[in-house]
Amino acid sequence: MGGRGTDLARETAAIVLQDDRFATVGAAVEEGRVIDDNIRKFAFYLFSCNLAEVGVLLGAGLLGLPLPLLPLQILWLNLVTDTFPALALAMEPAEPGVMTRPPRAPGAPLLSRRFVRALAFYATLITVVTLAAWGWGLARGDVEGARSLAFTALALAQLFHLGNARGRRPMLARGAVVANRWALAAVGVVVPLQIAAVTWAPLRTILGTRALSVEEWGVVGVLSVLPAIVGQTVEVVQMRRAASGQGPTGRP
Repeated sequence: MGGRGTDLARETAAIVLQDDRFATVGAAVEEGRVIDDNIRKFAFYLFSCNLAEVGVLLGAGLLGLPLPLLPLQILWLNLVTDTFPALALAMEPAEPGVMTRPPRAPGAPLLSRRFVRALAFYATLITVVTLAAWGWGLARGDVEGARSLAFTALALAQLFHLGNARGRRPMLARGAVVANRWALAAVGVVVPLQIAAVTWAPLRTILGTRALSVEEWGVVGVLSVLPAIVGQTVEVVQMRRAASGQGPTGRP
């Protein structure tokens, strides 16, 4: 006890309760679990997005296609599309049942096999839809347009992937979408910036993009939302399996 304990007891104790209330231990454990969860969400989102960017460049090279992303476009993705959503994940509130889960083993690694499999799965999804946009644009004979399509599809796919990274329950669950207002703010910031990247002339000149037609926006919209749809479907299936006692729930 921090208030009533002796100086010697406080110096040798592993935990010191400053307010002499045992309930503080429970609150501290809950806060620690929330922090641990959010670190994993942050890492999961950034790793999967960056792996997808590598996959797009590598995939295009293996297919013998031109470079789908320019250096400044990659920098834009890392500074804008990835950064704001990742910071929002650090502000995620406690998930339902956070104190009913068994504790993690002290030596459990961050990059577990399940974690790596999930990273590879979502990164592959984002890579595939980006290369699909890139290939569709190239088939129309417009390299600059194809690059704008791939750039926008990748940016929006990464943004929508935020829902996959946010928690163990589907985003369609009651209250899940609005639980983190920082995530909503991140979406509200990134979407206009990404639209400006292909519509505002000064940014288009810097990033090497062009304006997209209504048809192209439709293709980008459909492709970029696919990883989120697949991810949320997986979350629903895993949640139902966990409820029936057949497997774990949510992401690692």
